[in-house]
Amino acid sequence: MRLMEVCTLRLRDLDFDRAQIIRQGKDDKDRLAMLLTSLEPALRGWVTRAERLHEDDLSKEGGYVPVPEAIAH
Repeated sequence: MRLMEVCTLRLRDLDFDRAQIIRQGKDDKDRLAMLLTSLEPALRGWVTRAERLHEDDLSKEGGYVPVPEAIAH
């Protein structure tokens, strides 16, 4: 993967079940890269923290931001 692609990864680019990063590259061609299993716990922890922060913001009647279905468990 290119450095800028790594820097702009989104949650929807991660496929934990297949241990892959699927990134839409140039010309609408998907780029596949292995997702190291050693990174999975840290990434899942990050997802959990982001979800909690989002829920906390909503409970404080903060601005609503739709959360993509890709992060639903």
